[in-house]
Amino acid sequence: MGLLAAGDPRGEARDAWHAKETLRGIYRIPDRDLALEALDEPSRDPRDETFSPELNKLGRTLHAWRTQIANRHR
Repeated sequence: MGLLAAGDPRGEARDAWHAKETLRGIYRIPDRDLALEALDEPSRDPRDETFSPELNKLGRTLHAWRTQIANRHR
């Protein structure tokens, strides 16, 4: 973790990894309604201006496609 922090002083790689793991977890949720609820968090947080432009774009994409992503659980 120390090497990651040294090579990622602004935390962008850490934030991207966390976003990826969160999204992976959503696909493991067996219930559509729970998945839809879980999608609200990562689709809201990455639109925060403290995140990188790439994570902001991911947040907008997740928000725009949240229903379709959750429908995968049907």
